[in-house]
This record gives sequence, C-alpha cells and structure tokens, in this order.
Amino acid sequence: MSKSWKRTRKEEYPSVGDQLDALWKLLDPADGTEAKTIKDEIIAIKAAHPKPEEPS
Repeated sequence: MSKSWKRTRKEEYPSVGDQLDALWKLLDPADGTEAKTIKDEIIAIKAAHPKPEEPS
C-alpha cells in the first residue's frame, strides 16, 4: 500500500526549523532568498504529491 499524500509531503518538506529560520531572514529584505528557496521547494513537493480530490 502506498503512503498517503500527507505523509509523503511531510517526509519531504524542509524541517520546521529551516522553514522558521527562512521566515525570520525574510524580515531582512537583503536576505530573503532562503525563504523563496524554501517556498519553491514546498510548492514543488505539493505538485509532486497532490492532495486527492474529495468525492462529491
């Protein structure tokens, strides 16, 4: 049985510490590139493991 999309995403996301560090650095406009990198990584993971559609 394959892993659920939630579990797969959670395993692939950057650590919470890395995400928080990037957010703090975002407060300094000269150092916002790490936050964009983390954001791009999360977007790619979500695209690779999409949330299944709810049956209607």
